[in-house]
Amino acid sequence: MEFKVEETLRGTADRLLSPVAAVIVGLYVIASLLFSIGQQTLIESALEEGQFEGTPFEGVVSIEDVAADLPLAVDVSESVGALIWIVGFVSIFAVLTVGLILLGATAFDFSEESGKSFAWKWINLFFGTIVFSILFSIGLALFIIPGLVLLVVLFYYPAAIGIDGESFVSAYGSSVDIFSENMLGTVILVLAWTLIAITVQGIAFVIGSGLPTAIDILIDEVATGVVAVFLLALVVEVYQTTQTREQNKGDELLEDPPKW
Repeated sequence: MEFKVEETLRGTADRLLSPVAAVIVGLYVIASLLFSIGQQTLIESALEEGQFEGTPFEGVVSIEDVAADLPLAVDVSESVGALIWIVGFVSIFAVLTVGLILLGATAFDFSEESGKSFAWKWINLFFGTIVFSILFSIGLALFIIPGLVLLVVLFYYPAAIGIDGESFVSAYGSSVDIFSENMLGTVILVLAWTLIAITVQGIAFVIGSGLPTAIDILIDEVATGVVAVFLLALVVEVYQTTQTREQNKGDELLEDPPKW
């Protein structure tokens, strides 16, 4: 189940430069913008109703400044804003699930069976990410290092969910198995992804500086989408490479021994 870092990065680049990846980035941006629209609408509604007055939040920042920095807020009721926020939140995980499936080049259609499979993968990716985020936050709170260890150990769990439809608990185990045989390679990949993510976000920040806030947000969302899809392509590449090699190894063991 070992992989080579150089080959992995080349394979990841090929997936990232494919038309499928571009579509996923576009869908991610749309879903993320929906989330931001709903979020800013809810904040604006709370400001208009004076929900932050008399709270510690009021003394930290100027409420007027916050209200002026909500370019995506729309003039709808609070309930509609909440609905937009929920739709955006759900859509983000739906896009990530589709991304894992398509980047893994597995079959995808609109049959009832595929719909059930997609729902199962979406649910496990959602809850797996929630549980991972909680554990990661606890790890960071415990002198940082435990959180970083958890990050590299569970780095590949999304691919096990998106490609093989594992439960998130089983996917954690699959990620541990891959990491245990590729410790140094995994650390290198995590560092590479982090460096590229910082670079992409930094470029987006420089480009967006001085532009209208709405355009700046759009540029930032595109950069975040690219970073997210790069992560999906990376874990899919490693997962499929290690699984294929493990399968080939098993096939070799099943072959008839040579006759002398």
